[in-house]
Amino acid sequence: VAASQYPGCFTDEEVGHLLGRPSTRSDEAVNNDVQDGSHGDPGRTPTPENHFLPDCHCSTLHSQCGGTVHVDAEQDAKPPVINMTIEYLRYAAGRGCWFCSVVYGGIVAAPPWDPLRAETVPVHPLFQMPRDGQASDTLDFAISPFGDTDHTQEPDLVFYVDKDQATASPCKLFLVRDQLDRTEPRQQLAFTAQKLQHCLKNHSCVPQTSSFMPTRLLHIQVVDGKYVLNISTGVSPQPYITLSHCWGKSFPSGVTTTSENLETRMSSLGIPWHVLPTTFRDAVAMTERLGFRYLWIDALCILQDSAADWMAESSRMHDVYSYGHLLLSADASPDSQTGMFRAANLSSKPWRALPLTSPPNQDGDGATPGNLLWADHGVKAIFGTIHSILRAAIAFQPRETLLHLRPLTARAWCFQEQRLARRVIHMCMSEAMWSCADGIVECQCGKCGPGRHEYPYFAWQRSLPDKECSGKDKHTLWMNTIYNYTERDLSHWTDRLPALSGLAHQFLPVSESNESGLDDEVKRPFREINLGTYLAGIWSSSLPVGLCWQAANTPGRRLSALASRYVAPSWSWASVSGNVNWDTNNFQTRGEILDIRCDLAGQDETGSLRGGEVTLRAKMIPLRLYHGDLEVPGANGLRYTYLYMEARDPSTGQWAPPVMYLADCAPPGVEGQIHAGADMLWGDKKTGERVHELTPLSEGEYFGLQLAVSYVMVVRTVAGDGPGVFERTGSLQRDWNGEMPDLSTWFEGAESQTVRVV
Repeated sequence: VAASQYPGCFTDEEVGHLLGRPSTRSDEAVNNDVQDGSHGDPGRTPTPENHFLPDCHCSTLHSQCGGTVHVDAEQDAKPPVINMTIEYLRYAAGRGCWFCSVVYGGIVAAPPWDPLRAETVPVHPLFQMPRDGQASDTLDFAISPFGDTDHTQEPDLVFYVDKDQATASPCKLFLVRDQLDRTEPRQQLAFTAQKLQHCLKNHSCVPQTSSFMPTRLLHIQVVDGKYVLNISTGVSPQPYITLSHCWGKSFPSGVTTTSENLETRMSSLGIPWHVLPTTFRDAVAMTERLGFRYLWIDALCILQDSAADWMAESSRMHDVYSYGHLLLSADASPDSQTGMFRAANLSSKPWRALPLTSPPNQDGDGATPGNLLWADHGVKAIFGTIHSILRAAIAFQPRETLLHLRPLTARAWCFQEQRLARRVIHMCMSEAMWSCADGIVECQCGKCGPGRHEYPYFAWQRSLPDKECSGKDKHTLWMNTIYNYTERDLSHWTDRLPALSGLAHQFLPVSESNESGLDDEVKRPFREINLGTYLAGIWSSSLPVGLCWQAANTPGRRLSALASRYVAPSWSWASVSGNVNWDTNNFQTRGEILDIRCDLAGQDETGSLRGGEVTLRAKMIPLRLYHGDLEVPGANGLRYTYLYMEARDPSTGQWAPPVMYLADCAPPGVEGQIHAGADMLWGDKKTGERVHELTPLSEGEYFGLQLAVSYVMVVRTVAGDGPGVFERTGSLQRDWNGEMPDLSTWFEGAESQTVRVV
């Protein structure tokens, strides 16, 4: 099989020349190790007894170092971390605290850790230092810059001594470290080859035997030590590799394959190496080094000037990625010029905590100005980018951080590529990570993998299509898929449905069978369960539940207006740009779907649309819309706009208290940042803090349709389309915090009406 004989790794010369760019490693003086020697006052050589000041803030860190530790009598317990500012470290160093001077010297000498972030500031005003023994599973003393919440993507600074300096440091916080550089291309490629071989031999995620091959593939050859790249068609079934990448805002011209240059690229002339961006070159080199001869890249294998070819090839995405033997995923590269090995460009080389000169002391406490009193004892500092940044980017960091650390995870087209691929090698910010359809996730540093921490990175989503499940399980996976997909961005919002088409094909049945609704608990193979007709991202077997989606956090934008072209009907989640989800707990339907249709723009039943509408019958009542502002507690003056709806109480005839309105997109006349449900998340239940000053936005224009006991679809009349024609604008639900009134009481005595929603 492919890659059974691994030919070797990149050499340093190949990184610089074969891959067509200068060396990825920096040897600037700022990152070089300095010569060993003594600095400061040689009379104050640090020992276990004098390497910190007993009254210094850092003293509680040194309980196991052999010195005298100062404990504040008023302090009930030692804090789990010690907070110190950079100003205090400089002050303590000037007073003669050896430990603080080492930390201060290491911080000030730190270079920017990421060349792609020109604004990177490796020093922040507040640091958290873990007390000795607080993190027994770590091998380093690290400073975490959590004091600045705007820069939480900055890595920790790790201080350590080398193995050959094991007895040099008097401080036990500076533990011995045997540094393995996982950012080198050869290390990452070796890891890839090892995991690929293991997967081929031991896992069940090998693509099923099929005669499918992509329409076009890149044929890779090495002639006279140089890569020759041609486009091939009609290739007999054999292993090939695919690439997932960010095109970037300034994709270089002359790269893509078009109707005009296709013939040349299929000839012996091939694709000129110099026109390929760095990411493409790296992908070619990795493919060849892993033992494969064929590679699929969208920009080179789809005619980018042909709408017909693009539509035909996009409908085959499911097969292209499903039958590929490996997906190269450039997770950390924001554009095609950064390359697969962004990690190699980080400041990953350690530096010495250099002796520095402090400014004259301004506090008048008798401290010696000028010199920092410490001797060099082999203490080094390095950016702690291994693994911690990867996990933080996946699970904990805000969206802006994720965009920088793993920009590929913000792109909608790449979502289905990674879900469909049987095996993926993620080229991340600080290391490589392997995942496959067996649910196996492993990373270079070893913290993730069998028998260790098993992070569920798409594990359930990736593995369920290969198992037996119920119709409910399959539809739950679809709703989960939409939630994850709608978090991502598109350069062209007309691709809202096409960018998910490949993954939607995975949910189509392999043969005709009875439709399986949400109540079907019978276990059958995933591909034999029929969810019905695909209708603008909703399956017919799930109606009307499929129509009961809601804005997950903040409203999006109406795509047909944004793109100046039809995208999807308003009743579909695909009609707006925002993140959406469903809440189907204790779901009891009330509305009835009479008819629903979608007009396809092409042959792909999961692709672009030209129109669509649903005819339904449900109880209908008029609603009034209000908005109000409220300052977010603890957010430094940040204010959100909240939207509310009210209806007439059928028992009293009075307008009932308003409830939270989850708008699909911002209503006309509302500006500022809208948040759905924010006051219910942050409101004080004891004081009943809520928005009290509400401004009406309209009267008699909005209506509520009861599709379920706990779900109301909000619609608005469409001008010029006659009576009974509406567009969806949002939803109401009562189960955010359990305190909202039962919305079903609003509909007591209301008559069911037949309406069309377009």
